[in-house]
Amino acid sequence: MISSAGPLVSQTRDLSGTWVGETTIPNTLDKDQVTLVLKKDAGSYSGTVSDSMEMAKDSPLEDVKFENDTLTAQFMIFKGSENVRIWMTLKVTGEKLTGNWQDGGDEAGLLDMVRKSPGSS
Repeated sequence: MISSAGPLVSQTRDLSGTWVGETTIPNTLDKDQVTLVLKKDAGSYSGTVSDSMEMAKDSPLEDVKFENDTLTAQFMIFKGSENVRIWMTLKVTGEKLTGNWQDGGDEAGLLDMVRKSPGSS
């Protein structure tokens, strides 16, 4: 019997929980605190994104995929007077998610997150 543990590790890893981190908003250098809440059900993920600047208020994740230790998803934010789609790609390393986000234009930023321990504020 031939087996490979590689794909099984990603498939069995559970990213459910609350992840918190920070990004910098381009052109302003303002820091924005980001909260990602992930839920796993029947092998697929769903969740929401919120941020301290209130551009995303429990914005639902769309097209969530977790493959090869990489989480990808899309969500909408309200920026100024319009809704803007954001794409994010985060690599899982232990209890950290590290990667980036970008909009459909020229704005992008780094995003580093850690899993929030149950009971911590």
